[in-house]
Amino acid sequence: MQAVIHNVLPLVAASETANLDACKALLTGGADPNKHNSDDDEASALLEAVNQVMGDGEPKGVVSIDRPIEFAVDFETLVLGLELSVRFHIIFPAAGDVLSAVNSESASTGQDVWAGKVFPKGRFRSTCVFPANSLNEGTFLVNVAIILWGRVMEIFLREVLQFTAQDTEGMRKEYMGLWIGVVRPRLPWETELLAEGT
Repeated sequence: MQAVIHNVLPLVAASETANLDACKALLTGGADPNKHNSDDDEASALLEAVNQVMGDGEPKGVVSIDRPIEFAVDFETLVLGLELSVRFHIIFPAAGDVLSAVNSESASTGQDVWAGKVFPKGRFRSTCVFPANSLNEGTFLVNVAIILWGRVMEIFLREVLQFTAQDTEGMRKEYMGLWIGVVRPRLPWETELLAEGT
């Protein structure tokens, strides 16, 4: 299975939609997972837009670390019978890969009604919400991939979005020092007295 992969999209601020009109990402794999198409075949799917959904009043390209972050990918299937999934990669330039997420049934906390299904012709939007307090402060990049048949990465767009996670000091009431790492989750803690001193 082959695809025409366009990886020349300009880096855009997270609040803007990546303009794919001039540089469409085409998937030329057909409905048969065993058929190997050539780059000259007609496209069977089209990736149309990648964006980060901004909350009310949020500045462009900046997100608060204590708020959820939502990403969306718009794509169109041009033939019947494709089984597609969408993957996001979050990258911290100074440290490399941070995490990835895919809309498969076993990797989601929710239920995506199209996960693992064969798609009809039509336009679709896949969205993924990263929970609040997932990332540390800093600037992050986003890669997007479209997977065919759960195993073949057919479209890969590198660094198509950029956003800055901003510290709101909600987790700094007791500690004001450097918070090490690229993730900063709130985790449950519990301390118990094992034995009183004498």
